[in-house]
Amino acid sequence: MISIPPATSRPTPVRRQSLSDLLFILLFDLFYLLIDLFFIIIIFAELTPRAGEWDTFMRTFQQKVAEAAPEDEWWSPMPEVFDLETQLAALPTSE
Repeated sequence: MISIPPATSRPTPVRRQSLSDLLFILLFDLFYLLIDLFFIIIIFAELTPRAGEWDTFMRTFQQKVAEAAPEDEWWSPMPEVFDLETQLAALPTSE
């Protein structure tokens, strides 16, 4: 017959590590869910008719950057700082 050990009130180190791993995964997933939700809200805001009104109102609190060339351009494009594809291509291949 198989004997089942009695339950202890304190978690074992393995259980404690598993619980902390689970908590990390859940918080990580929650973080990315919030980021996705943020971008959904931004996209929705651009599609609504009142987005133009909001943009006009918010521009009263902003200054146009000097690098923005044309009159209708508000922001200036930034140069690319890091290119992952270039970095990966430069890595030596292990064969």
